[in-house]
Amino acid sequence: TNKEPEVTVFPITLTSPPSASIMMWSLGMAGILELTGVLSIILEKSAKAVKNSFGLITCTVWSTWILSFFASDPYLSMLLPARTFGPAYDKLKINRKVLSRSLEDGGTVVAPMVPWGSNGVFISTTLGVPTLSYIRWYFFGLINPFTSVIMAYLGLGIWHVEDKKDVEAETSLNQMVTEE
Repeated sequence: TNKEPEVTVFPITLTSPPSASIMMWSLGMAGILELTGVLSIILEKSAKAVKNSFGLITCTVWSTWILSFFASDPYLSMLLPARTFGPAYDKLKINRKVLSRSLEDGGTVVAPMVPWGSNGVFISTTLGVPTLSYIRWYFFGLINPFTSVIMAYLGLGIWHVEDKKDVEAETSLNQMVTEE
């Protein structure tokens, strides 16, 4: 007999087509929230409230972390904060590689912990273990967002763009990337 692989999400066991439906539904909901501007408004208000590098990095990490649970794909959860918080990094003269790292710390490493996300479903299916069973052994994903915030508080790993010429060059490069 040809049996489809089962995926366990919370206490519910799903076969492949319904789990794909959950991922598509989650991605669709995130798309709707982006198109209606709900997420952008929330993130923009957060970006305006941030006054220093610690607050900006913390806001970036946690907003990406929260969005990881709304979107089924880590790229969408990182795209919105990247576009929203990017100008704030430029304003505070923080190099965009700090933004990139903060997005990774709150998005990519968290993705395997989201049971309905593409990463969580893939890992759960591949290992044959429910997401909530392996999550306690996923130290990197559990600890990394907190480590990122602590490092920001201590001022470690925050690179600044020094002179006006570097700021202009990085801003124009970021605008070209954003326009594509």
